[in-house]
Amino acid sequence: MNSIFQKSNLINYKVQYKSFIGCFSQKRNITTIKEIQTRLKSIQNTKKITDSMKLIASNKIEGAEKSLKVARQMGNAFDTYFKNIGVSNQILNRNIIIAVGSDKGLCGGVNTSVSRALKYLIQDEEETNRRNLNNSNNNSSDGNGSNSSRSKSNSLKKLKSFSSTSSSSSSDEIESEKQQQHHVFIIGEKIKSQVAKDIPSYIEMIYSGIGGKKQSGPSFYEVCLICDDISYVMQENLLNSDIVEDDAYDEVFDSGFILFNQYINSVSYEIASLPIYSREAIINSPNLFTYKYDEDIFDELQEFAFAIHLYWALNEGYMSELSSKKYAMENSSRNAKEIINNLIKSINHSRQTHITNELIDISTGANNYKK
Repeated sequence: MNSIFQKSNLINYKVQYKSFIGCFSQKRNITTIKEIQTRLKSIQNTKKITDSMKLIASNKIEGAEKSLKVARQMGNAFDTYFKNIGVSNQILNRNIIIAVGSDKGLCGGVNTSVSRALKYLIQDEEETNRRNLNNSNNNSSDGNGSNSSRSKSNSLKKLKSFSSTSSSSSSDEIESEKQQQHHVFIIGEKIKSQVAKDIPSYIEMIYSGIGGKKQSGPSFYEVCLICDDISYVMQENLLNSDIVEDDAYDEVFDSGFILFNQYINSVSYEIASLPIYSREAIINSPNLFTYKYDEDIFDELQEFAFAIHLYWALNEGYMSELSSKKYAMENSSRNAKEIINNLIKSINHSRQTHITNELIDISTGANNYKK
């Protein structure tokens, strides 16, 4: 009799333990389903946002393609002209760099590619200047240096010469006194945030809001305003420098180029550059007078070519941004759809598991009641 009572007590303990574990697992399944549903709603909202951004980019691409076609025609015409007259592309002392990016993200690596190229150029120039300075110090310590008292006009001529190397040791010391200096102008807030910590001393001005919310892309009027502002900033820097003491020097800048993303097709782009020529570089071209000119046209020619090249670069960058954003949002929507399907499957699996556990508990309780 005692053994029978002990067996019945043991069976009751097992039933109570199973019921306790079953209640705990049911509560855990309920909370898991609620968490999955909350995550499912957030991902569905994210998919709606990516789908809408994809549609907006697709609608803007058509107008951007028309503007890009016009800008390419005008830019290629100027490139053909400069190629025919043989203008020099050499980077000289007062060089300007215009980095073209965007104000908004979620467009792939459009801004990262331009910022990397900009930092690489500046850091490579700093290393070159450091090597030249060390070489000049070594030459002066060995007694191969020449007299350090030279006029500013002679040093300016040495810096503005189109020859890249010089055979005399005196020219090495002159170049070490005045190294090539870059003046960086940034278009786009995203590039600013990526390069501001690395090259803060080179940045002259930052422009944002190009194109605006109601416009379909950058306008030529905005480009002209940017070109005028860049010329004004460089003119102020020239007045505050020592070069202004040379009466023969009246150039706002000596050379320059524009860094931007060149649009190739809907899924690819590449980093490219366009030169910015100074008035002196155009006038000193060897084949300049193969064309006929009016008097005093070279100032307007240089300014208009500057604006056309910047307008071309801005349209290339804008088209690359839209195509990259459309492609990125399309991939995001596809990934969100896959995650939503997986979450729906996990919710259904959790519900089926919950129902199965309840049926097992009911059948177990019915069997125990019969016993």
